[in-house]
Amino acid sequence: MSDKSPHVSIGMPVYNGEKYVAYAIESLLQQAFEDFELIISDNASTDRTENICRHFAQRDRRIRYYRNRKNLGAAANYNRVFRLSTARYFKWAPHDDICAPTYLKRCVDVLDRTPHRVVLCYPRTLLIQKDGTPLREHHDNLDIRFEQPSERLRHLLWNSGLCHAVVGLIRTDALRTTRLIGHYPGADNTLLAELVLQGEFWEIPEPLFRRRVHETSSLHANPSSEKVAEWFDPKNRQRVALPTTQRLVEHLRAVHQSSLSQQDKIKCYAVLWQARFQRRWDGCSLQREIFRAARKTTWDRYSLEAVRHSTGTYLPHRIWAFLSGLKHLDHNRLALALSPLSPMTKEALLSFVANCLSERSDFRAQQLLSEWLHTPCEEYQRAASKALAGQRTQ
Repeated sequence: MSDKSPHVSIGMPVYNGEKYVAYAIESLLQQAFEDFELIISDNASTDRTENICRHFAQRDRRIRYYRNRKNLGAAANYNRVFRLSTARYFKWAPHDDICAPTYLKRCVDVLDRTPHRVVLCYPRTLLIQKDGTPLREHHDNLDIRFEQPSERLRHLLWNSGLCHAVVGLIRTDALRTTRLIGHYPGADNTLLAELVLQGEFWEIPEPLFRRRVHETSSLHANPSSEKVAEWFDPKNRQRVALPTTQRLVEHLRAVHQSSLSQQDKIKCYAVLWQARFQRRWDGCSLQREIFRAARKTTWDRYSLEAVRHSTGTYLPHRIWAFLSGLKHLDHNRLALALSPLSPMTKEALLSFVANCLSERSDFRAQQLLSEWLHTPCEEYQRAASKALAGQRTQ
């Protein structure tokens, strides 16, 4: 690579990408626009990713390969490749996707000839199968050329979906003023919001980006919000995920920290408030998410110890039945939680908790069930034995 900074920096974060990373790199090396650097950050892969990337780095001086000592999480790795970049334009390149040969040229032409109010340019997307066979075109509908920041934000909120624009070509100066990729699910949405508050998005009306749909992609390999949060940052493993709530808060923060005038900020807050009740963040989803998080933090986390050390009131058992009844809208569980304490109620509460313990796979739940099975108290023994017997017959 020459001493002169390249026109474009491409950042490729990768983890265990041996199946597809060579195809992704080849597609970049075949670009009609050649004045770029490719920065690869390997997130401590355990497969052949390192060998493949080092082979390409030896073959082409435009490639710089870095390897993390440990897995930093997707967010930190995405941000690292940007911080290592040197060019006036930047693009993230997922390790399993493909760029058509004219991708960079078309996007660079747009940013070179348009005013600085255009901060991002991206093409349409062609979804492909794991073997490269085309599936269908996907239109992100994020060609956002409104003058007012509030109108640009409104269009983004009502149309953002798969967020392909975030891997488009971005002005480095604009991207440097953002918080980059946050360590939480949906952080790519927030980043696009920060960028759209600064300027326009232009879409190339050709499917020059090929997104590969496969079972090991981040979208399919992390089915729950907790798993997605852990993929963004391993430190999220023990935390309660609040993706909808956090996205709303982060969007509000993006407006607050922007360089917009006070009048424009108020208009953007109004757009977010409307989105709170409509398509992007409906009130019911927020309420369900907050209730679920409260239940996890205030009860699920301490339920086992509460049951283990409960007195003769059976209060923890009742709370467990009550919360479960609310969650599943189960009248019988609600009635059990509120029934007067009698020998029959005690037996039913013990059976309910024992069944819940048997359904949980974590070590602490299984340990408590084992304690019940070996306790001198016949009532606890009987409840644990029935629960385990029922589990074996399923």
